[in-house]
Amino acid sequence: MTKDESTLRKEQAEKTKQKLLATAKSLFSKNGYNGTSVRAISHQAELADGLLYHYFPGGKKELFQTIVAENFTKVRKETAEGCCYEQYRSLSIEEVLISGFNRFTDIIENNINIIRIIVKENNACDFISPKNIIDLTDCHKKIFADFLRRRAEEGEIKQMDFDAAAATILSYLVNYITMRAMNIKPAKTANDQDIKRIINYHMDIWKIK
Repeated sequence: MTKDESTLRKEQAEKTKQKLLATAKSLFSKNGYNGTSVRAISHQAELADGLLYHYFPGGKKELFQTIVAENFTKVRKETAEGCCYEQYRSLSIEEVLISGFNRFTDIIENNINIIRIIVKENNACDFISPKNIIDLTDCHKKIFADFLRRRAEEGEIKQMDFDAAAATILSYLVNYITMRAMNIKPAKTANDQDIKRIINYHMDIWKIK
């Protein structure tokens, strides 16, 4: 086998593997882990029965584990990007909230399938420690609390319980994630009236009077 042929085979194998992952993620999100069979994944991916085990010897469980672990890492990385204070220095707090809501809702919608799997499937807890999820939310609460604290020091808002204020905003995002995961609420942006009301409400509480 020539080098070009070997490279081509590796590329084709990787494409097949990624096709299996994407297909399984969609089916797990729609039908749940127990409601999705190996045959259904293979059929949806238009692959021969049994080929899945070539790429994932552990079968459906290994496939599920790979999807949950890899995508949780991806979501965690995406939410961590853009959390530098300096890049928001020229924006008002209201503008930062609007930008933040838009950014997080974009991340949610781009990863809605894996979020639905994590929220709805008990099996996901076998591959993601609850501590990792708690650490993720606590990290963002601290970042936003520190942001509010610095803005108070600069005189833009009043002194307050910054941790509680950050937790309040974060709780709305967690609620939004849950509602989207359960397919109860449609997708939102910071231009939606309910989000605008939430931002205006908090700005009214935080502003110096």
